[in-house]
Amino acid sequence: MYAGEIVESAPASQIRTDPQHPYTRGLLDSFPPLTGEMRRLVGIAGAPPDLAAPPAGCRFHPRCPLCVPEHAARFARQTTEQPKLREVAPEHFVACHLVEGAQG
Repeated sequence: MYAGEIVESAPASQIRTDPQHPYTRGLLDSFPPLTGEMRRLVGIAGAPPDLAAPPAGCRFHPRCPLCVPEHAARFARQTTEQPKLREVAPEHFVACHLVEGAQG
């Protein structure tokens, strides 16, 4: 869940091994491993949005490392159209225009 919206829903094992939403990936990269080798932690750039005035389109787009102006068509959709939660695999739901585009 990000900024009051569900962005990804799947069984925990699926989320852990195959995260689809950029926010989910960012969360997983920001936690230290409980077992195995230590690895460099990576935070999510930026700050959470003001929920009284959330950004248009995808609420994560201002912080999304994949949503960049260089990809004008994709960027326009991210900033104007709120993604719908849809099934990308059995029991795996994601709300992301980038995943929608990758899935066909």
